[in-house]
Amino acid sequence: MAESGKIDPMHQFAIEPLFGTDHLSIGGFNIAFTNSALYMVLAAVVLWVFVIGGMKRELVPGRWQMAVEYMTGFIKNLL
Repeated sequence: MAESGKIDPMHQFAIEPLFGTDHLSIGGFNIAFTNSALYMVLAAVVLWVFVIGGMKRELVPGRWQMAVEYMTGFIKNLL
């Protein structure tokens, strides 16, 4: 919450360091693992698991492969 009891909707998008501090810098750039980086890593892991799960080519596709093919087709049609 912001001052005087008002709701601040932008507070949820604040980038805050989780690991590392302001003292760790390389070449003048601050090196810290932030909440934004955490969500990017989680998204990459979920995508990797999704793709690896759909790589098993079977004559009769299972549920997982059907889900992967459906989602890739959906994204292909969006583009």
